[in-house]
Amino acid sequence: MPALDLVLLAAVATALLAGGLVKGIIGIGTPLVVIPVLTIFVDVKIAVQLMALPLFLSNVFQGFRGRDTLAVIGRLTPTTIGLAGGIVIGVMLAGKLPDAVLLVVAGSAVCIGAAATALAPGFKIPASLEKIAGFAAGAMGGVLGGLTTLFGPAVALYLTGLRLSPGDFVKAVSILYTVGSGSLFVAVLGVQSPAGDTLLLSLAACLPLLIGMIAGARIRGMLPQAALRMFVLAVIFIGGANMILRGI
Repeated sequence: MPALDLVLLAAVATALLAGGLVKGIIGIGTPLVVIPVLTIFVDVKIAVQLMALPLFLSNVFQGFRGRDTLAVIGRLTPTTIGLAGGIVIGVMLAGKLPDAVLLVVAGSAVCIGAAATALAPGFKIPASLEKIAGFAAGAMGGVLGGLTTLFGPAVALYLTGLRLSPGDFVKAVSILYTVGSGSLFVAVLGVQSPAGDTLLLSLAACLPLLIGMIAGARIRGMLPQAALRMFVLAVIFIGGANMILRGI
């Protein structure tokens, strides 16, 4: 195997371990950690292709375990419609925009996502605007997800605005992440037709992500949650800023 391929394999494994670790600790944020690392070694389009399958498989189990799943799905219908449609549009745009533009878009999304995650608890979405806001958040997150896999920030921000209970929030965000990552995987296959070795590498990347998630879940109970959360957000923000600088 060429040396470059070995470096790419090591980069993917390390990035997925780190992303899984963050997901295991704070519950979200895998693409925010992984994409900045992957784009050092491959272009944004390939990074999205590599992340599509791991993102989907890592969210399936969380999204559909426990009770009241159908009720949550019904409430999130406008958001899931916007999310799925937006992802298709984003994937189509990804094949037409230059890497520099995608890097700036992705980096900006990382920075905004980190800041929004830190500041989001301060607002509430009125019940009368829930469906409209849900569709808009889903569509915005979907377009961004199709470009960079970063559909999470807009979706998580919307769910935070609903002031759900912790249990309902986890179930809702997992369901939306499952829809988003599944739509992303299907759209990538249908629109971009990635090479076979890229798909195999994406499948192999699921293992380090799972290992990272298991390790992160164990670490979560050992460290001060508030301090750890702010540290992770700071690292994510720095990674996004680096992507913006590389794209300018």
